[in-house]
Amino acid sequence: GADLDTPLGIEGHAAALYFPAFFSTLPKAFRVESRQRRPPPDPTNALLSLAYTLLHREAVHAAYAHGLDPYLGALHSPAYGRESLACDLVEPLRSEVDRWIGAGLHGGVWRPENFYSDHGAVILGKAGRVAFYRGWMQVVPRFRQRLRRSAQLALRLLDVS
Repeated sequence: GADLDTPLGIEGHAAALYFPAFFSTLPKAFRVESRQRRPPPDPTNALLSLAYTLLHREAVHAAYAHGLDPYLGALHSPAYGRESLACDLVEPLRSEVDRWIGAGLHGGVWRPENFYSDHGAVILGKAGRVAFYRGWMQVVPRFRQRLRRSAQLALRLLDVS
């Protein structure tokens, strides 16, 4: 609604400033101009999209585990088919995902040859996926813990008893 226009406008403006700054810190082969999701046109956006998608699924699970409806959000207003509460729960963790991706790119976990193009989308190949999921399994427990805490907080805030 109208009362969300201001914070969402601020978020959009912050993202417009953040992503170019974030991308400028990456190794030259992975620097891009902007965040693009569907389809991701480059390796960096492909990695971010995959990680954000997995994090979103974790947020859906955390919501359900606490008896919350993942479709009824606060910052992300309900929309058909969108798990708005899960989107809300993910927001504070995006920068941690970005740092993990950035560290992997700097550390050589993924290289340009780990990606291929398919009908305009850049996709992580098998060797890159193996490296991605190995790393993801190491960081996801921390994300799950934070999502559980956020879901518990949401539950307490909604408690009307």
